[in-house]
Amino acid sequence: MALFAPSQSPAVVVKEVDLTGGVPNVQTSTGAYVGKFKWGPVDKATLVANEEELVGTFGSPDTSHNINFHDAAYFLRYSNALQLVRVVDATAKNAAATTGQTSAFVHTAVTNPVVKNLDNLKLLEFLHRGQNQIQS
Repeated sequence: MALFAPSQSPAVVVKEVDLTGGVPNVQTSTGAYVGKFKWGPVDKATLVANEEELVGTFGSPDTSHNINFHDAAYFLRYSNALQLVRVVDATAKNAAATTGQTSAFVHTAVTNPVVKNLDNLKLLEFLHRGQNQIQS
């Protein structure tokens, strides 16, 4: 039935109105992504504007992290704002410098907690100071 054909009922008018809004411009849209990345702040949203910032903050892709990296990088090709949150599993390790250490020092004798981000580091330092005060 054509929409503009005369109505069979008197005083009844059928009109089709498009109420869909415009499609938002993706360049002004902020996306969000949670994934595993090589390094960077953990459990904290970090705003990234381009692929260079992505590499600088979360590292370049490797075989373990390439899908998450490329998902974020492809979004940034069409936008300039992506909130990223890096997650880690139980196998995550902190970086440890071994330069200048002698074989008498065994770094593996102490189990270090995983430092996720700066806020987490401050909390761990606070808790560590509290334990030292209790033990003294």
